[in-house]
Amino acid sequence: MKLHLHLHLHLLLSLVQLELRLRLRRLSTVLVLLLVAAGTWAMILDPKTGAAMMVVNGTRTAYNSAALALGSATLSAMLLGFVGFYLVRGRVREDLRQGLASVIASTPVSSAWFLLGRWLGNVAYLSLIGSVVMLTIMLKQALIGVGAIQPLLYLQSYALMLLPLIFFCSSCALLFDSFVPLMGKFGDLLYFIVWCVVLVAQGEAGRAISTDGSAIMLFDFFGMSSIMLILLHHFGTTAIALGGGPFNPAMTPLLLPDALWWSLPIYYRLACGAVALTPLVPALLLFHRYSGDKLKPSLSNSRRSPLQWLNQALRPLAALARPVFALATRVPGLGGQLIAELALSLASAPAAILALLLMPLLALAAPAASLSGLMLVATLVWLLWIADIASRDYQADTEHLVHATRGGATSRYLRHLATPILLGWLLLLPIGLPLFASQPTSLLALLVGICSLAAAATLLGRCTGSARSFLALSLFWLYVAINANDVAWIDLLGFNGAADSASITQHALITLALLVTGYAHTIRRAR
Repeated sequence: MKLHLHLHLHLLLSLVQLELRLRLRRLSTVLVLLLVAAGTWAMILDPKTGAAMMVVNGTRTAYNSAALALGSATLSAMLLGFVGFYLVRGRVREDLRQGLASVIASTPVSSAWFLLGRWLGNVAYLSLIGSVVMLTIMLKQALIGVGAIQPLLYLQSYALMLLPLIFFCSSCALLFDSFVPLMGKFGDLLYFIVWCVVLVAQGEAGRAISTDGSAIMLFDFFGMSSIMLILLHHFGTTAIALGGGPFNPAMTPLLLPDALWWSLPIYYRLACGAVALTPLVPALLLFHRYSGDKLKPSLSNSRRSPLQWLNQALRPLAALARPVFALATRVPGLGGQLIAELALSLASAPAAILALLLMPLLALAAPAASLSGLMLVATLVWLLWIADIASRDYQADTEHLVHATRGGATSRYLRHLATPILLGWLLLLPIGLPLFASQPTSLLALLVGICSLAAAATLLGRCTGSARSFLALSLFWLYVAINANDVAWIDLLGFNGAADSASITQHALITLALLVTGYAHTIRRAR
């Protein structure tokens, strides 16, 4: 019995190590860590700017270890709870694409142990990202904080705040990968909707928290109710601004004590971590183990998911792309290749063709007050449309074939960069021109933002071989931009009217850096 258990534990450890090695060897992991570190750094506002990370009744909290650990862990939970899901899902489709499914199916390991190994691998990977966030905040404290850096306090706060969320993300990723209708873009979009609803609901519940806690804290994966309970206990109020807010500089900063946690919130976080494991039960029941009698029929019917069903229902509209294909055959060189890439993008997404036809008409007919909402809808359609352009050759196993054509990898990179830019102009400019008729700065922000997002989609698609990294980050940005509508650097496409010359210049420099990085990566990979 002991030998049998020892073999299972050894196998489990091997599976976890494999999951980590597969991810840590990718350039995309380095990019994700850099993006997370940069985003975390931006979360902690310098009080010299007139705003602070955590403001209680108009008074900011001092940046000691307790405040920075608790506040940054809560803020990073919102980001990690969204991006983390997309970072760890998709392994089943990757197994199918690489031909490993039949090998895995023939191994003697049980489905339960196999899923447990993948789940632990997901947890370890996301925990590594959380550790990078923690170290970044500790460095931030050394620069603008007060008091001594207390690593154990940081570790306690990050473990209690992030681990239940990491468990939940990893469990949901396994569940979505085990249920074929949720394996595609519909599953990605569904999780985005669930994330928004849960985050808003937990934020509202946290404002009504009492000192005795609440049953809602069992489902408080993002830690919103927990931080409200802690602040209510220490400051006697839940009237806080978290993430950035103005404060009265004449007031003495509040000091959070080192003894942040006591038994009640700790028990709630532990119970929440246990609840976060519940999606593993249906995941185990639905997991097909790459069985031909379950997987292949399901994949053939996967078009019945709402997003793919819509494309299937609108398939006749793909005929509108035929003249574009014909034009591509008559235009020589890179221009013809770009037109062909554009035609392929049109033919593969008939729903987007419908959006291209309707958006200009709606922009002409809609009142001026509705144009901003129309721009948001068009932006969402565009982001979903361009997310997989740079990775579709990889997903179809035609990447090396494309590299053998005239122009090779660099020509392919330029096509994949220019195509989303053209699609963005076709879809967004008919709305942006009347919307920004009297706001030339916002119109310039729109043009620069389209190029910036297209460059990010191309770089992340080529580095990861998947659409999910860009989709996760871009949808998270869209959510933040809708809520923080007065912050210039977040107004990437100008639809909030907050963009200014400084933010546009900043985005232009970021775009240039993305272009250079993407081109260098393309040349390096081609060698």
